[in-house]
Amino acid sequence: MTAAPEWQTGQAGPLRLFWSDADGPTLRAGLSFRVGLIDETLPRLGLTALWARWAAGGPTRPQLQVAATGHLLTTDFQVAGPPAMVADALTQICDRLSQSPAAAGPALDRLAWTLINTGHSEGEGRLGQAWAERYGPNGPGLAASRRYGLESPDLPALTSWAASRFTSANAVLCLDGPPPPGLAETLAQALPAGPPQPLPPLPLELHRGQAYTQDYSGLTATAILPDGPATIMLLGLTHQRLFQDLRLEAGVAYDPFAGLLRFGPQALVAVGTDTLYGSEAEAAQVLAETLEELATAGPQPPDLAAALAAATPIEDTPPEAAQAEPFTAGRRALLGQPYPGRAAQAAALAAVTPDQVQAAAAQFRDSILVGVGPGSDLVDLPWPEVPAPPSDPPIEGRRHIRTGSAGAATAAAGTGTGLICGPVGLALERSQPGRPLQRIAIPWDRLAAALVNPGGTVTLMRDDGRAVNVNPALWRDAAAVRDAIGQYVAADRWVWRRHPDGTPQAEHELPPVPKPTWPHLYGRLIAQLEYPTSWRSWGRAVAIGIASSVALTGLAWVLASLAWDHWGEKLGALVMLVIMAPVPFLLLPALILSPGGAWQLLKARRAARAMVGVDGPAGQADE
Repeated sequence: MTAAPEWQTGQAGPLRLFWSDADGPTLRAGLSFRVGLIDETLPRLGLTALWARWAAGGPTRPQLQVAATGHLLTTDFQVAGPPAMVADALTQICDRLSQSPAAAGPALDRLAWTLINTGHSEGEGRLGQAWAERYGPNGPGLAASRRYGLESPDLPALTSWAASRFTSANAVLCLDGPPPPGLAETLAQALPAGPPQPLPPLPLELHRGQAYTQDYSGLTATAILPDGPATIMLLGLTHQRLFQDLRLEAGVAYDPFAGLLRFGPQALVAVGTDTLYGSEAEAAQVLAETLEELATAGPQPPDLAAALAAATPIEDTPPEAAQAEPFTAGRRALLGQPYPGRAAQAAALAAVTPDQVQAAAAQFRDSILVGVGPGSDLVDLPWPEVPAPPSDPPIEGRRHIRTGSAGAATAAAGTGTGLICGPVGLALERSQPGRPLQRIAIPWDRLAAALVNPGGTVTLMRDDGRAVNVNPALWRDAAAVRDAIGQYVAADRWVWRRHPDGTPQAEHELPPVPKPTWPHLYGRLIAQLEYPTSWRSWGRAVAIGIASSVALTGLAWVLASLAWDHWGEKLGALVMLVIMAPVPFLLLPALILSPGGAWQLLKARRAARAMVGVDGPAGQADE
């Protein structure tokens, strides 16, 4: 065991301990594991926190406080109360963590629905959205994503996941007092064995500009900087300037903030503030001027001295809370980051030079991503807004045409909606005469999740957050669309959404395509008459309308004649009326709507010829 000026450290087997010598009637303990949202995938997001909440859900006492929280990098259990009760609660938590999730299947499912129903499945706020703008639903961006793993908990996957993450070597135990005798040894024996888990690498950043519209009022600016005292001092200076200019002088903001999340040698930093409606541009201008001034001229020594008071609270440990030092040291050790102590850290901050802050400010300015509240004009910001996403890659495969849609038309006509599905990916296209082609592609190797909704719609989410909703029943040859999606989507990308009453989908397979009904077939006939997809489909619809009308009329005459001969004129007339009833609904559309449909085709062909300079594309859409 080694001694440190402000906390004590020890080890029981692979389990590391950090505690304070301050004794008291109550004990606050934290058991943290190096596993969090950043380690999960979008379809399984939330399973780690679900398992942790279940483990912390044992019998409680009024004198005891037990909580489990899932963070981006860690999963933490907090217990506070009398020392003996704290030791019993921690032992119970580790015993439950060592169990198999399969044995707790019904209880886990009820807990998952409770978390969904109480809003715990939603993503985090403005910071989560800021990281999602930078990384999509990957890495830190998962903080903003819905916890889709709660929709239908994958117990086999959770079993292997929990056995390799909730281990004694992947945990630290932190206490604000002396550890109860034998507690560390008991917890180390109760937890499964396994190696520590390192931090995963940061994902690649998306192709973004420097400004975007966020869902929250105010201003949120993020950047990636090297971790160190210079970054902390920069955040202190920036926070101080926002507070002075926006709250004290302009009166347009109340709560500026600045913070960082250490990620190995890097730090994910964030600064921002709330603002009055319409004041986002003013706040952005203050931030831009502050960073530009610090990046070009650097801070003055008096500014650095004044910023020490603002920089200290950004650290994990407030100066007045000596009992928090074991928790800071334990968390840093869990993440593989050295922590010299509060006194040494304050000395490092005081030793920061203006040149170091200037270099950090330049890097902040160059890697910044700024979100402003809805209704703000991005043109007024000192940074360029998010550019349009790059064009999607070409997707080769079978083309499907929408059925029963007023906008249905083939690519040969230059208008309408088409779905292309092949071994490389899926693409949804919509084109109109005189307008650019609107297209979104979902390559299968970039698929983040495939959500199967109870109604049969499948939502395909790409790794940059874009999504396509596909209802196979709305496309011609719906079975082929359904089978292609089921064939090409990897097994670990499926998410089976719950029914509105909370019950999971009974069978984890794509819903069957419903058989077409007479109203559906009639709607399809009308759509092909009014908005035909080709001359062939137009002629076929007209022929069906006229031929069926003639056939029904002939059948009516034959049956009516037989009825007149056997049952009299009244019954014969009734038979004719019943059989002839559908004729107006078939013959009149064929005669009235078909000229309009032909005119639509002529206009579409003319527009397509003007766009491509030829008589239209060579290929015909598959019908």
